[in-house]
Amino acid sequence: MTITDKLAKEFVHHNDLYRAGRAIISDKQFDELKQALVNLNPKHPALKEVGEGCVLSGLGTLPFAEWYSYLPDNPAVIVEPKIDGCAIAVRYIDGQLVKAWTRKGIDKTYCMRLITDLPKTIKAKGTVDIRGELYARGLIPARSQRLAAGHLRKKQPSGMGLSFCAFQLFNGKGTEISNLQQLVKWGFHVCGHTKIEKNVVCGVKLLHSQWQDSLIFSRYPTDGIVVKVLDKDLQDKIGRTSLAPSWATAIKDVWKKVY
Repeated sequence: MTITDKLAKEFVHHNDLYRAGRAIISDKQFDELKQALVNLNPKHPALKEVGEGCVLSGLGTLPFAEWYSYLPDNPAVIVEPKIDGCAIAVRYIDGQLVKAWTRKGIDKTYCMRLITDLPKTIKAKGTVDIRGELYARGLIPARSQRLAAGHLRKKQPSGMGLSFCAFQLFNGKGTEISNLQQLVKWGFHVCGHTKIEKNVVCGVKLLHSQWQDSLIFSRYPTDGIVVKVLDKDLQDKIGRTSLAPSWATAIKDVWKKVY
């Protein structure tokens, strides 16, 4: 390990404690530590602000057939449960968990280190950013979201009863499924998913009906399903608005005309 790597590891450790209100060094010492790392490598990934380059936005909720009609070439899609919890992004640098943040960009690294099924190390080089959901096992959606949010707010969180489900590998290549397979290899829990390549509108309608009847995704606290374009290159081509990715949509309300 180089001097820069050792310094970065020390900075990440104290930054974690500092943001959790558990600092063991003075502000002056922390500032000196940060400056020392800046002097060695001002572009080191550990110095990136939380959320930088990784937007945790929501999802659009257009009627599905309308959304799908806007996509080019009738693409294949993947359908996943829409877990009701708290959206979280996590960052690894050379395999070490260094940051975690919420949709509002608030640092929650300390809280997320307490989640037992969130890997603290992975076999990967460079910077890896992953999006997922913090949720409560075995609870209805509203209570799941409340317990997850409470954990992130507490000064003395425990992580009991909470899990992390990984959904997205930022800057991944290939397809959504190949990226999910990579996440599994790294030790993440990923939720169930279904690929639909033909008759997509009818296929999604069937899965939505099955979700309503608790025939699929019932092990999770869900408030809908999520549909994503399968191919990552096509996702990049489709792009996003200022509010949400245009290559994904949520189907939530059981009473709303979604087709």
